[in-house]
Parts: sequence; structure tokens; C-alpha cells
Amino acid sequence: MNEPLLPRLFCLGVRGRFLFIKLLEALKLAQPEAAELSVIASVNRKTLGLKRRFSPDRVLLLLPHCLQFHECPRRITFDIKNCVRCGGCVVGALSGLACEMGVEARVTTGGTLARRLLREKTPGLVVAVACPRDLGQGLLDALPLPALGVINARPNGDCFDTTVSTEKVRGLFDLVLQR
Repeated sequence: MNEPLLPRLFCLGVRGRFLFIKLLEALKLAQPEAAELSVIASVNRKTLGLKRRFSPDRVLLLLPHCLQFHECPRRITFDIKNCVRCGGCVVGALSGLACEMGVEARVTTGGTLARRLLREKTPGLVVAVACPRDLGQGLLDALPLPALGVINARPNGDCFDTTVSTEKVRGLFDLVLQR
């Protein structure tokens, strides 16, 4: 059975709305990141609206490297299994959740690596965690692939010791994974 793709007209609409809101942002008529937040909300809503369940082996969890504690000596970017799950950051919990759910999890350093992983892995669904700017652009790049985005918390500023609710990620998996 072929995996669903988001409709072409929807994808064009999301891209058009993104560009329009970016113009409004440039004119100071919209809040910063409004365009990205619009993309995230639209793609999440449309993907969940498919009401499809995906086989865990067809789902890819993409995580940003900034979730890792900045002083951690372990390199997890190319292999999340290098995480020893010490509890110093949320990466161990997310790695454990991915194992529990049967989903592949990968840590990326940015959009180029994320796009390469999507080309190589060809998942049926991607669940991505990132800041609004990177997540919105990443979801645009992934279209027409069904995707779900979760915005990370940035208590220490952008791209430094960020975190995300594992329960939010678990909740999305509960909605879309075949059991």
C-alpha cells in the first residue's frame, strides 16, 4: 500500500501563505516567526486530518542537536545510540521513547542533514522537533510528505541546551502509529 502524500494544492497553499506572511513580517505587520508557526499548524492539522496510522518502521523522528547538553562528551549527531541516557538532557528519554515505539530517531545539525535523511530514508511520516524557524522551514522542505512538528522549548536561548516535552512526542505517536 502506498503511503499518503499531502495534496499538491494544499502544499502550494502552505508555501504561498508562508511567503505572504514573510512579506507581512518584513513590513512589520506580522510578528516574527508568524510564517513558520502558520506552516507548523497547517501541516500538523492536515497530517492528523489524514486519520492514517503508520507502521513504526516507516516513521522517522528528527531531533535537533541542541537538545543535547552542551557539555556532554558523547557524539550523538550521527548515531543517537551513543547517548548513555544519563538524564542530563532530554535526548535519552526521546531515544528510549523511539525504541519503545519502534521508530527510528536521528539527530541532525540542521536542514541540510535533515533533507538528506529524508531522501535516504524515504519515511512515510516524519515527526520533527525544532525551534519554530527551523521547524517551519523543515516542514516546507519535506512537503508533500506527511509530517508532524513539535516546537522545542528554549530556556537558555536559541540552539543551546533546548528541551522538548517527551509526552507531546508520545502523544503524537499514539495518534499516528499502528499498534
